[in-house]
Amino acid sequence: MYPERPQFPSDESWVSPAHEDNWDDPDALGAFYPYSESFTCECRAFGRLQEAGHEELAVKCFGYILLDDAHENTMMNQFAHLPAHKLSFTYDGYNDDDDEEYYNDPHLRDMRSRFRRSDGSLPPLRGIVKEFGVSKDLDHKGAKRILRDIKYVQQLGITDLDIAYRQIINGKLFNFSTSTTFPHFASNPEWNPHLTQRCRSKIEFELFVTCYKDFRDFDVMIHEWNEDHKDKQINAKALPEGYPPESRRLRNTSAQRRLYTHVDPRNYTRYFPYTNSRGEIVQRERALGRKPSAWYMECSAAVVRRLKETRKIDAGLHWQYLNGHIAPLN
Repeated sequence: MYPERPQFPSDESWVSPAHEDNWDDPDALGAFYPYSESFTCECRAFGRLQEAGHEELAVKCFGYILLDDAHENTMMNQFAHLPAHKLSFTYDGYNDDDDEEYYNDPHLRDMRSRFRRSDGSLPPLRGIVKEFGVSKDLDHKGAKRILRDIKYVQQLGITDLDIAYRQIINGKLFNFSTSTTFPHFASNPEWNPHLTQRCRSKIEFELFVTCYKDFRDFDVMIHEWNEDHKDKQINAKALPEGYPPESRRLRNTSAQRRLYTHVDPRNYTRYFPYTNSRGEIVQRERALGRKPSAWYMECSAAVVRRLKETRKIDAGLHWQYLNGHIAPLN
């Protein structure tokens, strides 16, 4: 097992307030942080898998570590022989390379200092501790298992999975640093009593597209694998049109005004214990479905075609902190 490198990525690299009045507002950043920052995203997702009794759907997670000052100093002394940039924890989320010049840039933003604790001290170095593993060659059986697991994980209320070959370790999902785990401001508009019906509809559509995107990303992953491995072709797809979309699947798209994705993750509570009228905790015995009920969304023909043809589907909704609540930015 090993911990991932402790980093404090820029709030610009995770879903944070887009309105300029919120950029340096601690209340605004504090509202988004527990749901969007990469470390908390992983904690929420792995915690959900453990809570649901389905830890097998991802690589084994042993928990997280927080280094107090004494242990941090011990670590720094132990690795003092390394170049200074290898012990830099001012990472701002924009460079993944081992680039000494980048880390010596005097304009590099110190993100660790940006999110100090209530007493003004620096937050502890932290990391998720996961099972050690390697990327394995994909095959048809393994691809179908990954597709099944995506459906299972979404049924447990986790989406935005950033599906890609680099994220598959030991044949399982590995990284949840961008994930959305319900309940969440992106899935529970009722948290904000000030939202108009139009805003609620925007949130619902954005959530639908996020779920759809997980399956598009799977199809793109298979396409890229087949492009790079002519002798190890995989015949698997998540969406009817696959990727690139089959032309015959697009012929009648101009008349289509409805799209579907495989799972509506808002139904996740049906798999979790509940408290009955006598205050007793009742366990649910419901099994995750290999073929769950599809989620259909009415939308314009232009939107249907765009989503079916787009390789990389990006978020279309930006957020702000307004009147003490998170809301879409108009």
